[in-house]
Amino acid sequence: MGIFTSFLPIILFIIIYVGSGLYFLAKSIPNAFGQISPVIAIIPSIILGWLLNKGSSNDRMDLFLKG
Repeated sequence: MGIFTSFLPIILFIIIYVGSGLYFLAKSIPNAFGQISPVIAIIPSIILGWLLNKGSSNDRMDLFLKG
């Protein structure tokens, strides 16, 4: 279970970015994968990673900033 949950943020990013690109491609919108910025797609993944991490808010922020 621990290994799966650690990959949830990257899986969420892939689902959002690739899913929106495929959606816009199916709608025949030009530059389908450029319609949503990867920065916008990563924000929910960052939030999910933040929520999955154990510890206080300060510990989570320190860990996030260290990388």
